[in-house]
Amino acid sequence: MRISIVTSVKDDPRVGRALCSVVNQVHQHDLEIVVINAGSDKRTSEILDRYQSHITCRVNEPDNGIYDGMNKGISLCTGDVVGILNADDRYADAYVLQRVAKQFEDPDVGVCYGDVVMVDCRDRVVRYCKAGESSKGKWRTGWMPQHPGFFVRRSLYERWGDFDTGLKLAADYELMIRYIYVNDTKTAHIEDVLVLMATRGASHKNLWAQMRSAQEMCVAWRRNKKCWWGPIATFLRCIRVGGQFLSNMFRGSGRHYEKNR
Repeated sequence: MRISIVTSVKDDPRVGRALCSVVNQVHQHDLEIVVINAGSDKRTSEILDRYQSHITCRVNEPDNGIYDGMNKGISLCTGDVVGILNADDRYADAYVLQRVAKQFEDPDVGVCYGDVVMVDCRDRVVRYCKAGESSKGKWRTGWMPQHPGFFVRRSLYERWGDFDTGLKLAADYELMIRYIYVNDTKTAHIEDVLVLMATRGASHKNLWAQMRSAQEMCVAWRRNKKCWWGPIATFLRCIRVGGQFLSNMFRGSGRHYEKNR
């Protein structure tokens, strides 16, 4: 089995940490690293240069946003399975891809995902995103796996398309609805934390961004001809996310993430 990891980056030196977490994976399969560098500054480019010997394919050119960069990366992948790791995120331990590969030993599994922990710049836990098993009912209540911990067979991208770049903040959500909810792809959930995710993603920067993200979530349902569930799922997702933040506060806000292995 060959696994492709796509990272799209622009002016973010944390990409070195992300790539290090990929390079340090313990695995018995082929690993392909595809980097889309959207015209980064000198500091970020120098970091990419340090990892050049590990990078299978590197594209240095401007793009039309992060989802456009991801689509470029996916189009260049040759692996059986594709994972996307943001430049500011990293895998939680050295055995993530090993656990992912095991799930795809079942030929019927098209999508695999795991839990994600959102951490601040000091690795203090802000939100624990425990995914759980997928079901139609959960999607209607605003459930979704976190995209950095989401892996897909490349054949599905070829069959059902890649990210809708018309959506700037919720294209990952729309793709998951299309793949899992609409096309009933068989999923596998890994009951473990796969990714440490930076807190300040594009859809969480400010209130305006969160409002726009919520609007795009409704659009995602409409584009998949499920207009009725859009506003309901979006509203319930806001409650779900708020509950995860509150849960972490009660469990001890500011604690550092520690891997339980």
